Amino acid sequence: MVVRFFAGIVFVRSLAVGILFAVLSAGVVAAVPTIVPIPDVAIATLLFHQISNDPIRSANGGEDQVKKPWISPAEFDAVLTDAEAHGYHAISLETALSYFSHRTSAASLPSKPLLLTFDDGYASAYTDGTPVLKKHHATATMFFEGILTDTKPGRLTTAQLQAMQTGGVWTLQSHGWMGHSNIVVDASGAQSPYWYANEMWLAEAHRLETGDEFELRIRADLRRFRQTFEPKLKTSISSFAYPSGEFGQNSALLAGGDSLTKLEAGHSNAPDLKARLFDALRKEGYGAAFAVSIPGDTAPAERANDLLAIPRLGVGENFHFASIDALRTTGTILPEIASDKFSDPGPIAISGETMYLASSVQPELYHLDADGRVIGSWRIDELMTDRRGHPALISAIAVRGEDVTIVQQAGWWPRATPFLTHVRLTATTATVLERRALPPVLNWLVGTASYRRKTIGMTDDGTLIDVERGEALGQIALAERSAVRQNRFAGPIVIDDTLYAYDRIAHALIATSESGVTSARLPLAGNLRALAASGDRLVAVDYQQTRHMLQRFRVNP
Repeated sequence: MVVRFFAGIVFVRSLAVGILFAVLSAGVVAAVPTIVPIPDVAIATLLFHQISNDPIRSANGGEDQVKKPWISPAEFDAVLTDAEAHGYHAISLETALSYFSHRTSAASLPSKPLLLTFDDGYASAYTDGTPVLKKHHATATMFFEGILTDTKPGRLTTAQLQAMQTGGVWTLQSHGWMGHSNIVVDASGAQSPYWYANEMWLAEAHRLETGDEFELRIRADLRRFRQTFEPKLKTSISSFAYPSGEFGQNSALLAGGDSLTKLEAGHSNAPDLKARLFDALRKEGYGAAFAVSIPGDTAPAERANDLLAIPRLGVGENFHFASIDALRTTGTILPEIASDKFSDPGPIAISGETMYLASSVQPELYHLDADGRVIGSWRIDELMTDRRGHPALISAIAVRGEDVTIVQQAGWWPRATPFLTHVRLTATTATVLERRALPPVLNWLVGTASYRRKTIGMTDDGTLIDVERGEALGQIALAERSAVRQNRFAGPIVIDDTLYAYDRIAHALIATSESGVTSARLPLAGNLRALAASGDRLVAVDYQQTRHMLQRFRVNP
C-alpha cells in the first residue's frame, strides 16, 4: 500500500556487546555475531592565557576564562603534574591535526592525549611557562594577535616569537591580525570585541557591510597575518583560534525566531556569518580553527568535530584533570543545534561509508562521515506542513543514493496524521519528490526494517506491522508479566537475516518473528533510541544523561 521505497533498504537498529545467544525456542543454539565497539579517541584540548604571578588584569576580551584568564607558574606546574598523575600525555599540534584529518590513526596517539594551547600572545606564557613545559617534557601552541606584537607592553615581541619558533617547545599560529580589537556594529557607534563575528558598520555608507564585504575583510586580516609572520618565523601558519571563541555561532536571532530556543543570542549582529567565516579561513589557507567551548559540545575534542570549530576547555585556578575525566564519554557527541533551535537527534541510517541522521524535533537532516563529523545538512521546511506548530516527529529514515525517505509520526493534536516524504538531495538542496499521508495503523512507527522482501515497521509498544499492506502482524511477546509497553521498544532491526527489537526497559535485544514470537534475548546496555547497520558496521543513537551520543561498532560473524 505504501512505502515501497523501503524495499531493499536495511534500516537496522542494534547495540550489542554480547557474545552468544541463548537457546532458541526450537531448541537450536545459534551464535550471535560478536559486536565490538570502535574506540573513539578524544584529545583533551586545553586553553590558557597568562602564566604569571603578576598578571595583566585588563586583558581585552579575556575575562571569560574559568574564573580568571591567568594562572601562576606554580599553578601551571600543578596542572601538568595532575595531568601526568591521571595518565595524560602532551602531544604537538601537528600530531593532533594529523589525527583529526585522518592522516594518522588512533594508534599514533597515547591513550589519553593532551593538547596545550595559549591565546593572545602574552609574554609571560613564554617567559614563565616555558620552564614548566620543559620540566614536564611538554609542548604547546601559541595563538597570538598580530596587531599587538611589538606594540603593547606584556605582549610577545618578534624577537621572542623567533626564539619560541626555534626552541623546540612552542608552535606558533594565528589569533588574527586584529585579534580582540573592537568593531563598530551599528549606527549608534556601539562597539563589540567580537571582530570576526560581526558585520562592520560603514559610517560613510550609513549601513552595515554586506556578507561579501564581511568575508573580504576577514580574508584580508587572515592574509595580513600570514604575510607578516611567515617570513619572520620561517614557518607555515595554517591554524587559527577565534578571539573569545566567537565564530558566528551566537548570531543575531533570525526573523520570527523564538529567543527562548537560542543558547546565547546577540554576540553577532547578523545571521549566517559562521559559513562566511569558515569560507574565508579555507580560502586563505587555514585548515584548522579552535573555539573555546562549543554549546552542547563541552568535552575533549574528537574527530567528529568540524576542523574549523575544534572545542577547547578553559583552564583557571583550582583546575583538576578529574573534571576532564568526568567529561570523557563513550561515543561521539551528535549535533544538537541547527537553525538556532534545539535539534533532538533521532533516526539514523548508513549509506556506504557515511551516515544520515535526522532530528526528531526539527525538519533537519544531517550527513555524517564515518566518524560522525557533519559534512552536510539540510532543513526541509515541507516536513512541517500539517504539523500545526508541533514538532516534526521524524521517526524513520532510509537512504538510497541521493534519495531519502522520511517517516513522521502522527502527533497528539486533533486530526494529526503520519506522513511519508520522499526527498532528493544535492550538496545544497533537498527537493521533495513526494509527500503523502499514511494510514492510521502507521501513526506511531518508531522504525522500519527490510526483512525477507517485506518492510516491517514497529511501534514503541512492540506492535509489528507490514508497512506496505498497512496491516498489523502481531505484538512482541514479553518474558515477564509487566504491563508496561508504552515507549518500551526501539527497532525493528535486521542482523544476519534475523529480526530484532530492542527492549528499552529490560535493556535487551530480542530476536522475534514477524508475528512477535520471541526466541532469544541478549542483554544490552544503553538508552537506545535509533540504530542502523550495514555489512560489518553498526551505529546507534544513545540518549545519555547529559548528551546524545553516536556509538559505533564492528560486527563480526
